[in-house]
Amino acid sequence: MTKNTKGKKSKQNGEEYKLTSGQRAFIEHYLISENAQESYYRAYPKSNLNTAGVNGHKLLKMDKIQKEIAKRKAELKNARHVASAEDILMRLTTLAFDPDVRHSEQLKALELLGKNQALWIDRQEIHSTTDFQINLTGFQDDKKIIEHQATEYIEHEED
Repeated sequence: MTKNTKGKKSKQNGEEYKLTSGQRAFIEHYLISENAQESYYRAYPKSNLNTAGVNGHKLLKMDKIQKEIAKRKAELKNARHVASAEDILMRLTTLAFDPDVRHSEQLKALELLGKNQALWIDRQEIHSTTDFQINLTGFQDDKKIIEHQATEYIEHEED
């Protein structure tokens, strides 16, 4: 790739094409937002939003823009690998049962696996569609009212 006054030269399948600095900026913004109007407006800040919508769409239709976006997406995909939940759980399982791994690291891996499986919950979660209202009329009576209503609620849920 070489740079000249009209823009940056890029190659795609042996074919060379030029991109202006505005087109390169549009592509950079588009790779982040995937919104043609927003990308055009950021690349060409003196444009208005209506113009940005129309021209952003026109840029996306251009073959050289499509090729550069596809090329850059492929580069980004190859440059980073985001671990999936399954990847993380597999790695933790491997660490937890590998005899060559330090005991403290095995325990940490087991702890994280246990948390994932909700084995150690410090609180109890209750899900209900029953509505109830707690009326607090006086400080001395608050505890009695709450205990009574909670007891009624629990008895109702058990039935």
